[in-house]
Amino acid sequence: MATSPHRITDAPEPYNSPKSDIILRSSDGVDFRFFKLLLSLASPFFSGMFDLPVAKDPAWEASSSEMEMKDGMVVVAVDENSQVLTALLGFVHPWKVPTFETLESSRVILQAADKYGMDDVTEAVEEALITSKFLDRRPSAVYALACTYKLEKAARAAAKLTLQHPMLFPFSPEVDHAPAAALYRLFAYRQACMKKVVEVTHILALRDAYVACKACPTATTLLSSVSVYQWLWDSVHHLTSRIQEVGFGGDVMQHVTVSWPVLANAMQCPTCKTKAMEIFSRFVQEVKRDIELEIRKVALEIKF
Repeated sequence: MATSPHRITDAPEPYNSPKSDIILRSSDGVDFRFFKLLLSLASPFFSGMFDLPVAKDPAWEASSSEMEMKDGMVVVAVDENSQVLTALLGFVHPWKVPTFETLESSRVILQAADKYGMDDVTEAVEEALITSKFLDRRPSAVYALACTYKLEKAARAAAKLTLQHPMLFPFSPEVDHAPAAALYRLFAYRQACMKKVVEVTHILALRDAYVACKACPTATTLLSSVSVYQWLWDSVHHLTSRIQEVGFGGDVMQHVTVSWPVLANAMQCPTCKTKAMEIFSRFVQEVKRDIELEIRKVALEIKF
C-alpha cells in the first residue's frame, strides 16, 4: 500500500457517503469513502484485511495505533491514482455505471482487479470490451489485452475482427505487454483464415469453368486441371491479393474495384461482354457468404 505526499482532498459523489465505513486514499491524495461489505464481497484481498482480529491481539493494538484515522474510519492508502480508483470502484458500486474512455484505462482497471482478486470486475470489463468501440477500431490491441488478462471471450471476438485489418497491425502498449505465444497464435489463425479466402474464391471461379469462349485465353487453375477464363482467374487473383493485403472487411464490394481493369478486357470480347458482369456479380454475391462460412471452421488456439 502507498502513502501520499499530495494535499488530501475528498472524492465527489458517490464516493463521499456519510454512511461509509472505510476510506481508500489514492496515490494522488484523494479520499474515497466506501463500504467494507462491498469491498469484501468484491475482493478476497480486502475481505482478508477486514477479517483481521481487532480487539484481543496486542500486536493489532500496537499496529492500529499507527494507522491513520479520519472521521472515525481507517484510511487505507493504495497504489492506484484517483482516476484508476474511480473506474475500479465504479464496477463495485451498485449505483454507478462503470465506463472507460480509453483502452489504456481498461488495462489499468484489469491490472488493479487482478491485484485485488476482483473476478467480477474482470468479467464486467471483458463484457464492456466486447461491446466497446475499441473492438471494431483496435481489435489487435483488444486481443492482446484479453490474452494478457485471460479473457477468452474477448480474445476470440477480437481475433475474428482483426481479419478486417492488414496482417501487420499497429503496435500498441497492449501488444507490448501481451504474451509472445498469444501473438504467434493470432498470426497462425489469420494465415489459416486467409488460406480459406483463397480457396473459396478459387472454388467459386471453377463454377463457371464450363462456359467456353474461343476468343478469350484461358488459365489452368491451381486446384484442378480445369481451365477457366483468363480474365475471371485474373480478377479473382486481384481480389484475393487485395484482401490479403488490407484484410477482409466483410463488404467484398470495397475490394472489387481492383478487378475492374481486368473485367474491362473481357468487355472487349464479343462473346464474353454479355456474360462477364453476370458471372462476376454472381461471384461477388456468393464469395462473402462462403468466406464467412469457411472462416467459422477455423479454430483459434487459446492457451492461458
